[in-house]
Amino acid sequence: MTGKPPQTTNEPEPPRSKRGGSRSDASAVAQGLDQFRDAILARLAEIESMALDLTALLGGDSSEKEIALRERIAALEAASARLQAESKRKEQEWQAILKKLDQDRVLLAEAWDRLEQQQVEAPVPQVATSPTTVTAARRAPTDEGDDPVTRAVLWQFQALKSDVRRNAKGRNGR
Repeated sequence: MTGKPPQTTNEPEPPRSKRGGSRSDASAVAQGLDQFRDAILARLAEIESMALDLTALLGGDSSEKEIALRERIAALEAASARLQAESKRKEQEWQAILKKLDQDRVLLAEAWDRLEQQQVEAPVPQVATSPTTVTAARRAPTDEGDDPVTRAVLWQFQALKSDVRRNAKGRNGR
C-alpha cells in the first residue's frame, strides 16, 4: 500500500518451542501486531489527508480555472467578432472604391469617344498668313486619307482607343 517494500531484518528469529510457545512470545507477537496496526492506521491517515488536500486543490482550482478559461473564451470571441466586423467594413470600403474606379474608367472611355468624334468632325483650320503657308496649303493633298502623316496619326489614335476600351472592358469583368 505504501509503495515501500516491507522491512526485513537479517536477525534470526528466536527458536519456538514445540509446545505452543511461552507467554512472552505471545505478548511480543501481540505487541508487534499492535505496532503493525498502528503503522497501517497512520499510513491510511496520511493517504486520506493527501486525498483531501488534492481534492481541495483540484476542486478549487478547477472552478477558478474554468471561470478564467470562460472569461478568456469570451474575450477571444469578442475579439474575433471585432476582427470580422472590421474585415467586413474594409471589404465594403474596397468594393465601393472598386465600383467608383470602374465608373471612372467608363467615364474615361466615353470622354475618349467624344473627343475622338469631335476631332473627326472638326473642320481643319486653314491659316494662310504668310506666303510659305499658302504654298504649303496648296501642296497639301485634297483628300485627307492620302496624307501619310494623317493616316499614321489616325492609326495610332484608333489603336490607343481600342486599348483603352479593351482595358476598361477587361477590368469591368473582374
